Amino acid sequence: MSAMGGKRTFAQGGYWTDLVARIARHLTLWHRLSMKPAPLHTRVSKELLERLYVKEGLSTLALAERLGTNRETIRKLIHRYQLPMRSKGAGMAVKDGS
Repeated sequence: MSAMGGKRTFAQGGYWTDLVARIARHLTLWHRLSMKPAPLHTRVSKELLERLYVKEGLSTLALAERLGTNRETIRKLIHRYQLPMRSKGAGMAVKDGS
């Protein structure tokens, strides 16, 4: 305590310092939660998608599960990268090795 009647100074902490610290902590957490991840096309290269989809024959569902997205996003990436789109039956033939 200080010699000024038992009150703490700002540097020693107190209500306002604690309040500012709490607000800063909440703003930091809010900012972190509101940040969106980078778009998938910036995280998945054409080469990776080509290797997994075309050469290894993974389905759009398998790719979506592996990359943490959905089939429609994978389909859009295949279209964006101008990779040959397989029909449902052709994908199953690749899987079976036919």
